[in-house]
Amino acid sequence: MEKLFEYAAAALLLWVGYFHVWQPAQSAPPPEERREFHFPLEDGRSVRVRVTAAPGDLRAAPRPHGPDYEAWFRRLHRMGKQQMGPFYATIAREMELEGYELDRAVLRLAQEIPYDSIPVVYRDAPSYDLFLPMVTLQEGYGDCDSKALLVASLLTHEHPVLILHGMRHVVIGLPGTPALGDHAVEYAGQSWLLCETTVPRPIGNLSAGVWWDVHTRKYEMFVLDGKKV
Repeated sequence: MEKLFEYAAAALLLWVGYFHVWQPAQSAPPPEERREFHFPLEDGRSVRVRVTAAPGDLRAAPRPHGPDYEAWFRRLHRMGKQQMGPFYATIAREMELEGYELDRAVLRLAQEIPYDSIPVVYRDAPSYDLFLPMVTLQEGYGDCDSKALLVASLLTHEHPVLILHGMRHVVIGLPGTPALGDHAVEYAGQSWLLCETTVPRPIGNLSAGVWWDVHTRKYEMFVLDGKKV
């Protein structure tokens, strides 16, 4: 009987050891990812703003349902606007800007992010050739769709944004009164100053080729509203 107890105790120790040594450890949740952006302002101030992404923010864009680009972009915009709410509030507070000056600072942020094509796969999922706004900020690059979505997701916390897509390119429009020589369109009952998000250009200034394509109606347009979510 004594030997039987010894065998039973040894078997129990082996089982406990297996459980503690060989069972896979529970992985800790991934840490938040942070990135800091530097805004040199025209009044001489220099503002640094940090954006923090929760693990769930850094994921591939959802699959489009059919060929309707507008419906898909609107869906992505709703997601992006919710993601960008805290970052936009921080930008507005730290910069102490509003209106046109804040629009210009946000547009410059997108323009300064390097332009590059989107990988076919992002984090083990199809990318559908577009980054969500938080991914664009954290990865530090994006294409025209991704950068237009970033700007729209920020600025629609204050006012509507016009999206123009066509000729394998996307530009945006901001509400405003055009000056002589500005590139602008009339749509949905108001004037829109056209903006390039991929390279540094002033508000109301497109390349000659893009402006010609817009002027000759090769771009489709739709408005993202500026209501708070």
